[in-house]
Amino acid sequence: MRGSHLFLAVGVSSVTALWLVSLGQVQNANAQNPVMPSSVEGRKEAFAKLSQDRSSQINSLVLILRGEQIKREAGRNAITQNDPEYYAILMLGQLRAEEAVKPLLDRIDVETIRVVNLSQGVWDREAIRALVAIGKPASKEALEYLARDKSMQRARMYVRVIAEIEGTRLGKEMVRMAADEEKDPAKKARLQAASEFFRDADKPIP
Repeated sequence: MRGSHLFLAVGVSSVTALWLVSLGQVQNANAQNPVMPSSVEGRKEAFAKLSQDRSSQINSLVLILRGEQIKREAGRNAITQNDPEYYAILMLGQLRAEEAVKPLLDRIDVETIRVVNLSQGVWDREAIRALVAIGKPASKEALEYLARDKSMQRARMYVRVIAEIEGTRLGKEMVRMAADEEKDPAKKARLQAASEFFRDADKPIP
């Protein structure tokens, strides 16, 4: 239970810590000690159970994200490394949870207040890193958010996600093509303006 000591050390409640650690233990156990039934039907049932468990885990993590978002709507858009939302974001990225792309994009600008360690360099915000870990589904949806979100600050973050997943050159071309095909004048203008953000898309957004 070394993981639970780590969570408790940074102030996470014991219930949350044990729950998060138990998720990791289930995954590790499935990955390291798979027990596959010999029959075809048995294997199908085993895979269905694993899929169901994974889906349940992701749904629980997304609920944490949604709940924390509601609580923070009227307050500061920041979290600490002690918050359940912080660990929910990290785990959704580790799970490559395509189902969580929209909730993560909704929280893309949430900032983590952490103890600065210059030796570790500069990292992207947690939601950006999770989205990049998820990959192609995240870049596709980020393009949609880029077209309709009026925030220039978040636009830079969507571009960062697209560039990290697709590469700067291809990502910029994707945005250009989307702008060419867009019929809505406001969305077209936002996509065209966002192309300029690819100049700095190789830099993390902490």
